[in-house]
Order: sequence, then structure tokens, then C-alpha cells
Amino acid sequence: MVPLRLQLRNFMSYRGDDNEVDFSGLHLASVVGDNGHGKSALLDAITWALWGKSRARRDDDLITQGEKETEVRFEFELNGQRYRVVRRRSRANKRGHTILELQVYDGMAFRPISGTTVQKTQAEINKLLRVDYETFINSAFILQGRADEFTTRPPGKRKEILADILGLGVYDEYAQRARDKAREAEAEVKRISRELEQIEEEARAIPRWEREVEEARRQVEEIERKHREAERELNRLRDEKRALESRAEELTKVERQLRGIQDKLRHQQARKEQLLTRIAEDEAVLDRAGEIEAAYTQLQEARRALERWNCKMRELLGIQQEREQAQRQVDAARGKLERRLHHAQQVVDECQAHLAEAEELAGRREALLREREELEALERELEALQQERQAAQEERVELRTENKRLKEAMDELKERIDLLEREAGARCPVCRQPLSEEHRRQALDEALAEGRELGDRFRRNQERLKELKVQAEMLDQRVEEINARLKRERPRVTRALAQVEQRLEQVDAARRRLEEARAEVERLEQQLQAGDFAHEAQARLAKLDEEARKLGYDRAAHDATEQRVRALQAAEAEWQRLRVARERIEGEREALCDVNTRLQELQQQAEELEVKQQQLREELKNLPDLRRRVRAQEEEVARLEGELGKAQRQLGSAQQCLEFARQQAAKKPAKETERRQWQERRDAFQFLAEAFGKRGLQAMIIESVLPELEDEANRLLALMTDGRMYVQLRTQRETRQGGVVETLDIVIADERGERPYELYSGGEAFRVNFALRIALSKLLARRAGARLQTLFIDEGFGSQDRVGRERLVEAINAIRDEFARIFVITHIEELKDAFPARIDVVKDDNGSRVYVTL
Repeated sequence: MVPLRLQLRNFMSYRGDDNEVDFSGLHLASVVGDNGHGKSALLDAITWALWGKSRARRDDDLITQGEKETEVRFEFELNGQRYRVVRRRSRANKRGHTILELQVYDGMAFRPISGTTVQKTQAEINKLLRVDYETFINSAFILQGRADEFTTRPPGKRKEILADILGLGVYDEYAQRARDKAREAEAEVKRISRELEQIEEEARAIPRWEREVEEARRQVEEIERKHREAERELNRLRDEKRALESRAEELTKVERQLRGIQDKLRHQQARKEQLLTRIAEDEAVLDRAGEIEAAYTQLQEARRALERWNCKMRELLGIQQEREQAQRQVDAARGKLERRLHHAQQVVDECQAHLAEAEELAGRREALLREREELEALERELEALQQERQAAQEERVELRTENKRLKEAMDELKERIDLLEREAGARCPVCRQPLSEEHRRQALDEALAEGRELGDRFRRNQERLKELKVQAEMLDQRVEEINARLKRERPRVTRALAQVEQRLEQVDAARRRLEEARAEVERLEQQLQAGDFAHEAQARLAKLDEEARKLGYDRAAHDATEQRVRALQAAEAEWQRLRVARERIEGEREALCDVNTRLQELQQQAEELEVKQQQLREELKNLPDLRRRVRAQEEEVARLEGELGKAQRQLGSAQQCLEFARQQAAKKPAKETERRQWQERRDAFQFLAEAFGKRGLQAMIIESVLPELEDEANRLLALMTDGRMYVQLRTQRETRQGGVVETLDIVIADERGERPYELYSGGEAFRVNFALRIALSKLLARRAGARLQTLFIDEGFGSQDRVGRERLVEAINAIRDEFARIFVITHIEELKDAFPARIDVVKDDNGSRVYVTL
């Protein structure tokens, strides 16, 4: 994993969204800055982006104070492919919300390859890097305050870290799979054993089931005999019952016929009475025939008169409809003129209102133009300030570069002075010839003079750098003031000036429209007063009024005629009754004679059926007792059928149990063979689980890499301690009882022998920690597929003396070719320029800023 770019937005001390660090072209670089300026925050941003973890206790603590959201974008290269991780945290609500994205560069743009959730995306990142946060900070990341993370861990935890670095987690997975398979096989062994126990139990029960089958068969035969006898008696009783029930059906038929004849007798009697009533009514109507016909004639004459009045009324309605249409046309024309007059009057009012504010608008425009000129002057001042700030920044970079060269020259000159200040016999630093005392003194004076000149220049540059820093702070403050004012005032002035200009244009337009609108109002008022509209419709109204007058329709006469028709309306119904009575009177008299004859016939049939009904009732007196005897015999047959079914089920059940027991006994050899196979499979997987476990292959692999880890750590320790210290990694320890336990102890020794880790000084302990951590980093790079190619060092230089720091620098330079990126974080002044590249972290009132110097 090689860092390429880091972008921060509102992350800890990095306020705003213009914080970017470009790692391109860096190999070995120092990250410098005063304490608390945000150096370690850069590494927190990387680990938080990749794993969601940092030194902070909560993610919300990473958000810049006063802000509600933070975001980190981290680009890196891995196996020749470019990736970007984006992690965003918002505390808009009580619980907060995190968004995580993983992207890959396809040659033109980044495209997402994230999971559906934050957890799934994190799993994709871990899978890509092949390392988690704990392994990272124990190897490739020497985190501030945690340099001894590996050294001070318990032996078991150290083994876990080594196992993660070596990728031994796959063996844990294999061991778990083997244990799962062993448990499955053990479950099968137990299941088959239970089945064998059941098979043996079933085989022992075969003689008992044979006895039960024989006993059940004898019981079925006895019940079948009793059932046949009961069915014969039931059939005899049912035959007697069917014979009597057929006579009961005949009685039912006779009673139904008798009821039918009685219904017909009642119907014919009602028919007779109805005919007598209608004949009497028709004879009464025929007696009033002359009166009814005279009234009907008067009704016909009144109806003809009413029809004539109705015709005139329909003609008048047609005229009124045409008149209403013409009136609507007149009203519509008048309304149109009135609406036009109202609109013209509104235009006049609006124009006068616009003209009233013309003077005020002109004054506001002049004031806004003056404000715009002031803002334009501020923009010109801002541009000049930015150019001045850029020039100051360039001068600061040049002065730092020059001071670096001066420092190197002064260091070389100091060596010359030290050489010349020694006793006689010193050699010329140029030609290497022995110097006389006079020449040595002369050379020493020249070197001292040159040193003073270089020192003066160095100090002048330092003073100038301080002046430039103060100047930059003043420029930044003024730029911020101008930007704040422009941001606040420019939109308001621009918006207000545009509004005033627009309203002034409306005033000019209103002045032109006012006279036209006034003339339109006067013309429309005259046209309405004169009635100069809808001339054709008004002429049509006058013509229709004349036609209505000539029609001569009299509403009172029409109403009187309609009342006379209603008064004579009953005469028509009387006339219809008279006509019907004349047509049906003879038919009704003939129908009366037929009804009397039918009544005599039905009475004779009813008497014959009553005699037969009495005879059948006498024959059916024994039927209820016979039915009770049949039900009792049916219950006996059903009882025997139930006992027979139960006996047959018992026989079938016993036969099935006997057959099942015989089948189970036949399965015993095959089941015993199957159990042996599962036992062998269980034993094999138990062996594999132990082989893949912590004390199996994993312990062997760790044993094989410990010499490599020791050699690398001791190589660096020899470089940093001049060969005085070394470490040993021991995997076994004797117990007090004389036994041996697995462990991972770190033994430290120097020229005085072995001592506990706690007895070493802070500087010595850090050298051991540093050597082991570098060795772990290199081991991780090799064993994890070269996926981590970057080393971060954020610890330790403060605990070292000058010689110790120089040797740490030498150790770092010695391993520089083994990593693609090495970053050393320090605030110690003399180490800021100890490495080829430099990343300066500066903090002011606006937050932290980063500057990269190659």
C-alpha cells in the first residue's frame, strides 16, 4: 500500500475543505511541526479512512469543533492499481451517521466497488489490504505513545499478532472447518448408534408380535360370526317395515288429494261470490248510461279548446327564448366594454403609482453604484494582497533552502575548524600537506571569518523568516477580512442594484402608457353612455316584442279551460266502465252456471276420499313399534361392526409391527458398517483440527520465521547501539513443576548480560521496540504479499540523546530501499532537515495547514 493523496475536510485541527497532501515523489520524508499542530492527525486520518479507527475514543471527536461533518479521502496504490477510500461522518442527529466508499481508478475516473453496507465495504478493504488495524499499528505504523505495543503485550497476544502478519488466520478457518466436520461426523455416529439400539429392541419383540397376531385373528373370526346373525334378523324386520311404510305412503297420497279437492271447493265458492258481485255492479252502470254519455261529450269539447291555447303558449315560449338569446348578446357586449374600462382604469392607477416612486429609486441607484465602486476597489486590493502573500511564501521557501545549504556548509566548516584547532601537525584540508603553525593560524582565521559570515547570513535569513511569518499572518488576516466583507456585501449590492434598475425601467414604461390609458378610459365611457354596442341584437329584441303582442295569448283563459278539463276528467272513466259492462254482462251470467255445476262434482269426490283415509289409518297403528325394533337391531349390527373394525385394526397393527420388526432386524449389519465409516471420518477430522490449530502447523510456521525476525531486529539494534544490544525470541519456558509451556518471550541482553525490559532506560527500550517493529514491518511486507510498502514512525526521537538520534537516523536510512514510503514525524529542530523531503504542518487561528517540500 503506497499513499498517493490525502484530502481532509473538517478533520480534527484541519478546518475547511482545502486541506490536501500530495505524497507523489516522496520516498523518505520528515513530517515536522510544533506539538499540537496536527502531525499525528494526518496518520489518524489514514487509519480512520482505512479501518474507521484512530486515537480518538469516538468518531464524533474527530469532527472539527463547531462543525457537523468530517470527511477523509485517501488515495493509494496497491499492486499497480490505484484505489480511493472515502469515509464521511455526520453528527446531525444523536446517533450520528457514517458513509464509507471504496473506489478503483479505471484509467479515466474512479468507479465505486463498495459493498451494500458500511460493514461489507470495510470487509472489502480488509480483504484488499490483507491486514486489520491492530496488526497495522503493531508493525508498519509506529504510533505515538504505542511504540512498545508489541513488546509489552502478553506472550499469547504477541503470537496472535505474528499469526495475523503471517496470514495464519486461514489455518484457524481450516481448523474450525475440521472441527465442524468432526462434530457432524460425531452427530452421525450418535444418530446411527441410537438407530442400532432401536433395531435391536425391535428384533427382541418379534416373538411377542407373533403371539398378538394369532390372538387378534381368532377374535376377528368370532365377531364376524355374530355380525352375520344380527344382519339376518335386521333384514327380516326391515322387510316388514317397508310393507307398512308403503301403506303409509298411500295414506299420505290420499290425504294430499283430499286437501287438493277441498282447496278447489273453496276456490269455486269464492269464484261464485265474485261473479255475483260483478253482475250487480254492471247492471247498476247500465241503468245510468244516458247521464254518463252526456258528460263524456262535454269533456271532449273542453279538451279541443285546451289544445288551441297550448299551441299559442308554445309559440310564445319560442319567441321568449329568442328574446333571451338576444338579450344575452346585448348584456355580453355591455359587460365586455365595462371590463375593458375597468382594466384601462387599473393601468392608469398603476402608472401613477410607478411615477410617484421615480425620484426615490433614482437616489437609491446612486447610493448602490457608490457601494459597488467600493467593493470593486476591495477586489483590486485583495488581488494585490494575494500576489504579495505568494511572493512572501516563495521567499520563505528560498530562505529555508538557503539555510539548509548554509547549515551543511557550516557543519563542514566546523570540521575544518576542529581539525585546524588541534595541535601542530594538522594537514591542509585541500591538498592534505602538513601545515606550518603560521599557515595553520592563517587558515584557522580564514575559516573562522568564513564561519562568522555564514552564521550572519544564516541568522539574517532566520530573522527575515520571522518577519515574513508576521507579514504572512497580517496578510492572511486582511485577506480574510476582505473576503468576509465581499462575501457578505457583494451579493446584496448586486441583487439590490438589479432590482432598482428593473423598477426604474418600469417607471419609464409607465410614463409612456399613462396617456394612452387615459384616452382609452374616456372613449369607453362615452360608448357605454351612448349604448353604442350590439346594434343587431337590440333590433332583434324590438321585433320579437311586436310578434308576442300580435299572438293574442290570454293566460287567464288558458287556465280556466285547463280547470274545466280537470273537472270533467272523471266522465272518461265512467264512460269506459259503461262500455265494459255492455261487453261482459252476458259472459258473466253463463260463467255463474258453470261454477254451480263444478261445486257439486267436487263435493262428491271429497266424501269418497274421506272413507278411504279412515281405512288406512287403522292399518298403520303397529308401524311405530316396528320402527323402534328396527332401530334397536341396527344399533346391535353397528356395535358388532365397530368391534369387528377394532379387532381388524388390532390384527393389522400387530401384523405391521411384526413386519417392521423383521425389516429392522435385517438392517442391522448395514448400520453397523455405516457407523464404523463415520467413526473413521470423525477421527480423521479431529486429527486435522489439531494439526491446523495454534499448537500445530501455526506453531511450526511461527518457529520458522522467528530466526528471520531476530536477525532483522538484531541487525538494526547493532546499527543503533554499536553492537552492544541484541534480542532473543523464545517460544518455550520451563515451569516451576519442571514442565515446558508454549510462549513467546522477548529476552534483551547487552554487555552486562540479560535484564528485564523494565530495567532498560527509555532510549534503550525504544531502540529495542523500534528494531522489533521495523522487523515486523518487513516481515509483514514479505509475508502478506507485499501489500504494505509504507512505514510510519511517530515516536521515540525525544527519548534519545544526540548519538542515539543520529543512529536512529542511520537505521532509517539503512532500510529506506526496503519501503516505497517512509514518514518520520518529529518536532525536534535538528531532525527537521535530516531527511531528503519534508512535510511542514503549521497551525493558526484558521486551523492546520500542510506544505510539502521535495
